[in-house]
Amino acid sequence: MQIQIREMNEEDVPSVVEIIRRTMLREDVELAKRTLTHYFRSREELTPGYFPKKFYVAVEDGEVIGVSGSYVYDERAWLGWFAVKPEYQGNGIGKALLKKAESDVKDEYERFFVYTGSSKEFAKAREFYKRNGFVEEQLEKYKFDEDTLIFSKELRLDLKI
Repeated sequence: MQIQIREMNEEDVPSVVEIIRRTMLREDVELAKRTLTHYFRSREELTPGYFPKKFYVAVEDGEVIGVSGSYVYDERAWLGWFAVKPEYQGNGIGKALLKKAESDVKDEYERFFVYTGSSKEFAKAREFYKRNGFVEEQLEKYKFDEDTLIFSKELRLDLKI
């Protein structure tokens, strides 16, 4: 398996939206389409306080098989649109995408945040985040019916004495 991680381009949006459709809540699909299309058309704020950094895709033989990115919202760095096609999960692709997204924010932010669902459908995602250094921060009521868990990860451990 030869996987390439590269910066996402506008032509990747339909493939990325399809991955999100297969791995996230159905409500996320339209939001992903809107935010990622906006990202390529205007680097200005999509909503007040939301600033996208960069988005990446994992590609095998020209096929987009994963996505990750980072954005700043409410003065915090967040992992955004992070997903790997189910049939490719468990092969280190998510870990490589996560590291790429972290590299864009680690010099400016001490912590990296991510939110995920609290239901059993998201158990695999929660375990992935824990294995990769994230700790659970809080439970929030999200705009959809799903309760949302927020995790964070220390990025600049070298600053600790």
